[in-house]
Amino acid sequence: KKSAGKRTPDTGSGGRAPGPSLFETVSVRRKFEVVGRRESRNNKTAPQKRSEGIRKRKETLLEELKQVGKTNSFKDLRFGEKEGLSQEAKAIARFQKVRQARSKS
Repeated sequence: KKSAGKRTPDTGSGGRAPGPSLFETVSVRRKFEVVGRRESRNNKTAPQKRSEGIRKRKETLLEELKQVGKTNSFKDLRFGEKEGLSQEAKAIARFQKVRQARSKS
């Protein structure tokens, strides 16, 4: 006989332990087994996989993005520095370049 006075509320889980919904879990299954390939059986929920992907991208792509355009070298773009001209020849060449720029504008 069941006791009529006290009823326990039904959780609807059928006695299962509360956990992630089966609709939220993402399971990756390989079609073929390849000899020597490591296989991980980590079934994770969609939010866990999303946050893990964001974390990995921040660690790799963000660092690469910060380094774009950095060469760790200095380019001397002053006129006459590469040719090895004397001080006087450099000054004349720079003066000519300034004059040409003024005449164009």
